[in-house]
Amino acid sequence: MILRYKFEYTSNNNTLIRFLTKIANTSDIDFKITKGENEINLYAKGKEEQQIEFSNQISKYLPISIFLKDSSVDLLEQMPQESCETDIGKEFNFAFCPNCLQEVEDEQSINYYNPFIACEMCNDYLNSKEQKVDYKKVFQEIATKIDQGQKVKIKSISGTFIYEKIDNLKNNQNQENISLLCTDLTKLATVVVASSTETAALACIEKPEIDFKVNQVYKFKDIVAVPTLSVRYASDMILYLLSKELIELNIDFLSYNKDGDYDLCFEFDNVKTESVNIPKVKFLQEEKLIVLKSKNYSRNLLKIYNNFSDKSKGQFMVLMHENNLLEKSILNFYASSCDNDDISLYSDEVDGFLDILKFELPNSIEELFDGIKKDDTGVRLLNSYREKFPQEYENALNFDMDTLHKKSIFSLWEIVKVILNFDDAILESASECLLEKGPRIDYKLEANDKFYNKKFNIIKLIKSGMSFKLAGADNNTIALGYVESYIHMISNIVDEVNNEIELDGISFSGDVFASDITSKIVQNSVSKFYNLYYNKDFVIQVY
Repeated sequence: MILRYKFEYTSNNNTLIRFLTKIANTSDIDFKITKGENEINLYAKGKEEQQIEFSNQISKYLPISIFLKDSSVDLLEQMPQESCETDIGKEFNFAFCPNCLQEVEDEQSINYYNPFIACEMCNDYLNSKEQKVDYKKVFQEIATKIDQGQKVKIKSISGTFIYEKIDNLKNNQNQENISLLCTDLTKLATVVVASSTETAALACIEKPEIDFKVNQVYKFKDIVAVPTLSVRYASDMILYLLSKELIELNIDFLSYNKDGDYDLCFEFDNVKTESVNIPKVKFLQEEKLIVLKSKNYSRNLLKIYNNFSDKSKGQFMVLMHENNLLEKSILNFYASSCDNDDISLYSDEVDGFLDILKFELPNSIEELFDGIKKDDTGVRLLNSYREKFPQEYENALNFDMDTLHKKSIFSLWEIVKVILNFDDAILESASECLLEKGPRIDYKLEANDKFYNKKFNIIKLIKSGMSFKLAGADNNTIALGYVESYIHMISNIVDEVNNEIELDGISFSGDVFASDITSKIVQNSVSKFYNLYYNKDFVIQVY
């Protein structure tokens, strides 16, 4: 009897193969593992009772991963000829797996409440020692101190942080660098707005951080003053066992911070280094996962990235390697808040890279206004704007263009923000707009008989916004128009390039495309006609 376990796995790392191999090695079945594009297959050969036992073992010990999208089982007649290498998958350390949890929660186990359990499945890098300490009492003591309102500094393998009750934030004026540890994921929705996918992701083997919006009900408690909070679940066994004791005291969340004063410090001799990386991830539309911060990727990807002085090209080439696109024709859009933007094509037909569009910045707002005044319509527009918004006009003229260091759409939007006097950045304002659509903003490219080396017309971009502001449109609506029309420009560029060289797909990188509002519009206007690609394990933006 031969069964195939098919896993849809969107990462290039070998973590899943590692776990499957270890589980299979503890069973009596014969097995082979194959690895394909976004797919890992385990073939199991054995008698019916062996298959049942093996299936139970997989259900019991295979951890859920943020990269594991789906799985299925089917019956086959023969095993495959080839098998991939199975002695792999130790690139990254993980805090604990289902096997660990079973051990530390079993009162009859020698590892009951042992935060330093050495598990061959996930963390055999730890040096387990004979347990001579009643750790349950230790964690009860820590939980009691926190419940009493004290700030406790704890060093664990996922970092050294100061933990306290979330209620303490009410008296904290500086909440910018504070994140939350959720002790009980069933209570996550009492503080933030989270989808079922995001909630499940927090408990995955990678234990990622995710940013959530604070829910409206919790806002009325006036405890937190920020609109979003970064949340994670217990990312190592010390925090997991502490969380169990905190739940007993009805403490569902702790705030934590790297720096600040504290009342007590708990140190554990076994914790020598911070060996577990906590990635930060985000789910775009249709549950597409992107990585915002992480060290859990192949070092080869970083070498590829560092081979390029142009960060946009380095990011593009990493993306190509991750998605096996080196023999394809791909158009990449790199939009960043901290680097120069780039729209470039990679194809054998152009012998590598071809720049389609790069942005340029004016030297000053005065130079920009002089460009607007080059025709009668522009003169009338500028005069009307100065008469109706004299303070905004003067403030814009005094803006120091040297504060914008990068040639990017983000910098152009910053210029728009200054001239139109927005309180928030364009992306933030657009996200707050209650309308489905914004006004059409002019994103015009200078006339050119070539489909590459295009130049962008910033004059029309600014004139559009000024016209809509004069007409009475509110800032959020105008901001939505700027973002929406930017994606429409992208769609037009895609079609134009595709008319010259048939594209196999479109790729996106840079943190501007990590925004909810941009990703939503991209999905609605670009994905219908082309395959879309993002980085897999590599971060979407290197800071």
